[in-house]
Amino acid sequence: MNKRLMSESELKKKEAMYKNHAFEEYVSELVSLNRSLPDFRGQWCRNQYDGKIEHLEKVSIIICFHNEAWSTLLRSVHSIINRTPESLIHEILLVDDKSDKDHLGQSLDDYVAENFPSGVVKVIRQEKRQGLMRSRMAGIRASSASVLVFLDSHIEAGIGWLEPMLAGIYENPKLITSPVIDAINDTTFYYRFIEKDIFGLMNWRMEFEWHELDAKDRAKKPNIWAPHENPILAGGLFAIRKDFFEELGFFDDGMEVWGGENFELSFKAWMCGGTIEIAPCSRVGHVFRTWSPYKIGDKEINHNLIRVADVWMDEFKYLFYGRLGQFDKPLSERLGNVGDLSGRKELREKMQCKSFKWFLDTIVAGRLPYHSLIGAGELVNPVNNLCADKNDRTEHMDEPVDLLPCHNSGGFQYWWYNKNR
Repeated sequence: MNKRLMSESELKKKEAMYKNHAFEEYVSELVSLNRSLPDFRGQWCRNQYDGKIEHLEKVSIIICFHNEAWSTLLRSVHSIINRTPESLIHEILLVDDKSDKDHLGQSLDDYVAENFPSGVVKVIRQEKRQGLMRSRMAGIRASSASVLVFLDSHIEAGIGWLEPMLAGIYENPKLITSPVIDAINDTTFYYRFIEKDIFGLMNWRMEFEWHELDAKDRAKKPNIWAPHENPILAGGLFAIRKDFFEELGFFDDGMEVWGGENFELSFKAWMCGGTIEIAPCSRVGHVFRTWSPYKIGDKEINHNLIRVADVWMDEFKYLFYGRLGQFDKPLSERLGNVGDLSGRKELREKMQCKSFKWFLDTIVAGRLPYHSLIGAGELVNPVNNLCADKNDRTEHMDEPVDLLPCHNSGGFQYWWYNKNR
């Protein structure tokens, strides 16, 4: 948008809206709440799923939000209702995690009552801020369908998005299934169809990463649009049977705000008898932001990740702990108090879950290397306290290693030493 065509007051309004949400809310408000999207699916998807819903179960769709923009929240709901067979929606639960924006109070209640089918969309309000996991648990407690679908509050459901996920769960009640998450640009709100066959992994810092299926894995599929296994969930968009989720202990309510819940659910699903897939025929667009408008730091996210690592990652948790830095402190001090983990450990023991090594060897299948590792930590010159420092982002791949003052926080100064020297 050309700034020269905007008045000073309008420009300030636009900038304030961006700071509130970390996306261009001003542009979002110019886009219809009922905007149409192309049918991105291949013919195989239409043949496989269209009109074949008699055997599929109704769902409770749970959307949690805190101070979400009016346009993105309502466009999410409109897209779901517009592109989902009415007979498959039992309810859409909007869980408000103690928002303090006026438009999410009575105005939202009035809009829901006037614009959506009676009783289908329900607003559940938390009395105090709970964070993502506990808000989702509030949605689960309020839900009454046998299948749960979790979505974010700034998404757009594509044509035929739900049927492929429900078809997979009908065939395998212990399946967790996700759509392909297409990208909605945070500045222009242009919807970009993701053409690649992707799956989720992590690095040893426990940061989520997307990877592309190689030719060998693609050749195993009966059709390019057929579902494929996914080692690690991206996070907020997935479907699961409520009884299987209960068996897995739902979310860990000892976690803070958000972050890490996708790793915990992925590890325990695979290690305790379940399966995770991505259904390429299911498309849901998501507004990907470059920064978070919510106040959450490394301390809160590490709190969650340490809980996951301690319960599920066995001896491999130390590869993650090493990435946290503070090498001059004892491990107990570096990790801090992350709350009681006895209930989560008892759950794992009760379900007789497999080892994390089994998960790495069988499900991750060599994509997250560890076998050749014999040492890890800082490379320090004790005379001048300089450390070997290397930015490992792809765009810095061919740049030389730096010698910089040691900061004792891991990151680009954390090194591995393997058997290949």
